[in-house]
Amino acid sequence: MGLGRPTNLREPAYNRFNRRQPRRLELPGNRVKSQRQLIICIDESGSMTNQEVAENLGQLRRLLPRLDQPVLLVPFDAVVHTEAIVSLSAAQQVPKFRFGGGGTAFQAIFDWLQESGYRDGNATVLIMTDGHGEVAVDQHQMTTVVWGLTTKIGELSVYQPKGRTVALNRGE
Repeated sequence: MGLGRPTNLREPAYNRFNRRQPRRLELPGNRVKSQRQLIICIDESGSMTNQEVAENLGQLRRLLPRLDQPVLLVPFDAVVHTEAIVSLSAAQQVPKFRFGGGGTAFQAIFDWLQESGYRDGNATVLIMTDGHGEVAVDQHQMTTVVWGLTTKIGELSVYQPKGRTVALNRGE
C-alpha cells in the first residue's frame, strides 16, 4: 500500500544543480524521493502466543525477497523496544527470538512514529498483531497503516482505526 507512489518529499542531490543558484556548486540540488519507508511493527505482547509470533516472523521472511528496499522491524508490546529496532534487507536477518511479553499498547507505536519523524508522506506502517489492545488510539494523522491481524478482522480492539484492516493468512 503506497510503497511505489512518488511523494512530495525532497532529498538533497549533489549530482544536480541547485535551480535557484546554479553557479554555487557547494549547494545541492533536490530530487523527489520515490519510495516510502516500510515499517513493520510486530506485536510481542503476552497475548500473542509463541506460535503467532513465529508465524508473523515467518511471513516477514517470505515478504522480504519481494521488496526492493530495506524495511524497518519494530518490536512492541506496551512500549516500543527501541533497542531491538532493526533494518532488514534479507530474510536471513529476521530475528528468531521474542523481545517483549507485557501488555499491548498501540499508542506507543504512533508516538514513536511521530517522534522519529515518520508521516503519511514518507512511511507505510504494517502492524502485525492479534488486535487485543486499547480501544482509543491517537494515530497523529497517520493513515497509511495496515492492521494485519492474526485473528478475525472484527476482533481489533481499536474503535474506527485509520487505514486498512486485513487478516493475515496463516501457512502461506
